[in-house]
Amino acid sequence: MARVLFTMFPANDLGLPTRLVPIARLLADRGHEVAVFNPAPAPAKLIEEAGLKNLPVPSREMPQPSIDLEKVSAAWDAEEMFAGIHGGAEYLSADTALNLEVMRDFAPDVVVDSFGLTACLAARILKIPLVSVLQGNFHPASDGFLWWKSRGPAELSSAARAVNKVAGEYGLAPVTRSVELLTGDLSLIVGTPETDPLPASAGGGRGAGGLGLLGKSPVLQCSESM
Repeated sequence: MARVLFTMFPANDLGLPTRLVPIARLLADRGHEVAVFNPAPAPAKLIEEAGLKNLPVPSREMPQPSIDLEKVSAAWDAEEMFAGIHGGAEYLSADTALNLEVMRDFAPDVVVDSFGLTACLAARILKIPLVSVLQGNFHPASDGFLWWKSRGPAELSSAARAVNKVAGEYGLAPVTRSVELLTGDLSLIVGTPETDPLPASAGGGRGAGGLGLLGKSPVLQCSESM
């Protein structure tokens, strides 16, 4: 049986947890050791009601995040959204260190993440296999949130500079776009293809078929359980 850690961007809403909690509960019911990490109040309540372990936040001083809400709300794609969330390296570095501490303490065999950039970065630093559960427009191959428009802006803000500064401190190779870190050894794409399209070249699984891939993946070693 595997030790599985579920991580996500810790927003205080239920969008990401409602994707991950059912999978976490299923794996726990099949005998795997499962934990979740999301300290935000609404997700924490959902995780508790599902009977899952929500790991505590390590005790450490954290700098104030510098979130540009205007940039986030007007973002063309996930990369520009990350530029508004993770534009500064100071908080990004501290949050990566926090996720590293959580992962070292729990020692998972695999991390299952949804849109948690610093968790994905920490998993890569520790060389822990990563499974990503993403909506299509979070995937780096997506044409963006406004995919139906013929062409996006010529130049978009990016969090790559801040991400590469932190990644370089741990010996990781630089990325062109920060969203590249979101794709895992296995990526499961949720959502409706007609309204959240993704090029076939992106790979990954869709919907229930994607959950089948999760079960059969040697990354997770849960083939008999799923």
